[in-house]
Amino acid sequence: MDDVRLAFAKPPVATLAARPLTAITALELTRAVDTVHAENGHRAACKTLAYVKSALTWALSKRGEKSGLHGTMPWWSAMPPPDPTGEEIVEMQSRGRTLTQAKVAFGVNHLGALLVEHESSAPRTTSPLA
Repeated sequence: MDDVRLAFAKPPVATLAARPLTAITALELTRAVDTVHAENGHRAACKTLAYVKSALTWALSKRGEKSGLHGTMPWWSAMPPPDPTGEEIVEMQSRGRTLTQAKVAFGVNHLGALLVEHESSAPRTTSPLA
């Protein structure tokens, strides 16, 4: 829920929230998502677009008349997320390589150590089956 609240609190999206849903255009939403992308990065822009699209779809399907979207074609559903910048692609590839290396290096011995560490830090509860 915090993730959704943060997405809607971003200034470019918050300015749209003050307007009736029927007054928001595809161009305005695209510009808002592009601004989020420039200020907060690719992943934040993708999440923001997904949350806005979900909210609009919910308003159309559950509160169509009240939201003013009744009878509206969901123009937002076809909106693609922004493309990552070249720099973001390089970072994604680097993180992917790092993750692949970590997965290859992770073995059964590491799993045992991880379980021991988890058990030592996990809160103790009584099982209803005990």
